[in-house]
Amino acid sequence: GISVTFDGADEQLDTPDTDDLVFGDGVHDQAFSVLALVNQTANADEKVIVAKLDNSSNGEYIFSFLSDESLWWVVCDGTVTHRLSNQAGSQTVAGWTLVSGTYDGSGQAAGMKTYADGLDTGNVGTSNGTYVAMESTAEVITIGADGGTYDDGFLGSMAFVLITAKELNADEQWA
Repeated sequence: GISVTFDGADEQLDTPDTDDLVFGDGVHDQAFSVLALVNQTANADEKVIVAKLDNSSNGEYIFSFLSDESLWWVVCDGTVTHRLSNQAGSQTVAGWTLVSGTYDGSGQAAGMKTYADGLDTGNVGTSNGTYVAMESTAEVITIGADGGTYDDGFLGSMAFVLITAKELNADEQWA
């Protein structure tokens, strides 16, 4: 198959901002999911899988591995200081792994889930600040880094990234 290798330093993919990848209007959110087939290399840095976020932490969402190798799935109300998130405990992600973050659009932390190879990580979402709903921004979608200056670059390979306007359950992720 085809995959893209990221060096964790200065490589990313991006696509222009489009309303098809906006899932909130500042008042209401819409359900959506992010999936990626990754083969990450463990290190002590955050590794962004996909983001619609600038370098000042303004934006709509981010899906990444944190420095402790836990999955971090976040939707933002304009800035990451007002957010809903789900941080799955440290993952043993070796080899190619299907990782995903789903959001039911409820505006509630309980609506955030993360999965690894189709298994719900079982973690409960949390909220930070006063979250109302995602707001449409002009940020591009980046794969492998956030904000366009290679911050938190992904180290490893990705075979695909999917963003869909539906909260996918485990069975749908494998279909």
